[in-house]
Amino acid sequence: MYVKCVFLALIFVSGSSSVSIGHIAEASLISSIYTTKSFNHNTLLNQCICYGITGNYSALNVFLSNDSCQFFVNMTLPLNIVINRSSTLYLLKPLPDSTVVPCCSNFTWLLNEIKSTVPTILSVNVPNALAMNDQNQLALIYNGIYLRLMYANLTTISTVNVPYNAYPLSYSNGYFFVGIYPIVSPYTLYMYSSTNLTQIVSRTNPYGGPQRGTFLENNTILCIETQNVPNSTILFYKWTSSSNFTLYRTISMPITNAYGLAKMNDEYLLIANTKVTGSVYKLSIVNGTYTTFVATTGSQYPMSVVIDNCGRIWIPITSYGLKIYDSTGLLLGTWTESTSLYDLVVTPNYDIYFIDQNANKLYYYQMNKICTS
Repeated sequence: MYVKCVFLALIFVSGSSSVSIGHIAEASLISSIYTTKSFNHNTLLNQCICYGITGNYSALNVFLSNDSCQFFVNMTLPLNIVINRSSTLYLLKPLPDSTVVPCCSNFTWLLNEIKSTVPTILSVNVPNALAMNDQNQLALIYNGIYLRLMYANLTTISTVNVPYNAYPLSYSNGYFFVGIYPIVSPYTLYMYSSTNLTQIVSRTNPYGGPQRGTFLENNTILCIETQNVPNSTILFYKWTSSSNFTLYRTISMPITNAYGLAKMNDEYLLIANTKVTGSVYKLSIVNGTYTTFVATTGSQYPMSVVIDNCGRIWIPITSYGLKIYDSTGLLLGTWTESTSLYDLVVTPNYDIYFIDQNANKLYYYQMNKICTS
């Protein structure tokens, strides 16, 4: 659900000057790139706005519930503004020109450009999964026991050992989440620092094997996808720090191979059931109901779910290749480059990384596209 934008004026006075700031109550801006700061509760608004203005930020979300603010350097169209009862959105700069939408709206052209690009290819022994942190560093799980961190050009930074049968990988809020597949007991959540690959969290749960994770609500809620038979369960933790987070809610789904996970703002999760003819489901975080978002046929099954900066959903499908959808489930394009495509990363400039497990290859399509329409 998208918020109806009603802009109210706020006059902020600092020294001898003043500035008019628009704001939207009970709303928040959603973007993958932001800075979070905490301040004193009694002067939270003033401190957040001062920090935003002096830091030359474009917008900020103010969260009175946990005395923090999110700061955004850029506002790019289309803006993803959603209803959030615990937040107020403040606009420190004018909204971007709605006639300029840097989302490569001609997606057929964009996909053809990607397909015609000659990739850089890195040989990797049994590549399993990919993820990218906020520093544009790529993480790779391979051989089921190694986690490697690389620069965007595929130069290795460091490599560490991870638990046996490490398979799925995801990133959120400074952490890499490493899952184990096939699942084993005790069911353990593994989280690693995205900067130096130090293991930060190792915690068990009784529900199932953790596969992937993401943060919600200004990084105050940790969401973990677990897998088990006959049900897979989504776990929600109230998050204070890596040493202080408490399970407070679960959602059970009658699927056995929950494996891919992506969030559509803070309202929905996309969950891939990685089995033959498995589907990708759209789960409402608010009420726990779900619907089929994309179904597969024959010997196909979805491996992961990736959402790009413009809300398009990229789904690697084993025995097929890659399918890309809009947020309603409308098919936008396909790519049959590989039938054993296991995972991929799509950057804001449409650089594409994907792994072909059968070929033991990591492919890097350097696009660096900045579209204006």
